[in-house]
Amino acid sequence: PAFARQAHRVHLGLIPSSEDGWPVAVGALRAEGGWLHIHGNVGESSQAKADWVAHVERELSRLAADAGCRWKSARVAHVERVKKYAPRVE
Repeated sequence: PAFARQAHRVHLGLIPSSEDGWPVAVGALRAEGGWLHIHGNVGESSQAKADWVAHVERELSRLAADAGCRWKSARVAHVERVKKYAPRVE
């Protein structure tokens, strides 16, 4: 695409999950990386949040490696509760 490897930030405000857009978003980031602002619904428990963070980091790192990015690992820098989506889902 015309935007490949040009973005410093990609905002993925899709709910209930932005995961389907992650491959395109990773491909849009500059070769040295950048920021992905992703949204997703996560259970309220601490374990659910920890599992989600681990999943995000693992999948984005895999996508980066598959796409041949110079950056090979993703790190969740911040998790923000925006609002409740449904009972016991944030």
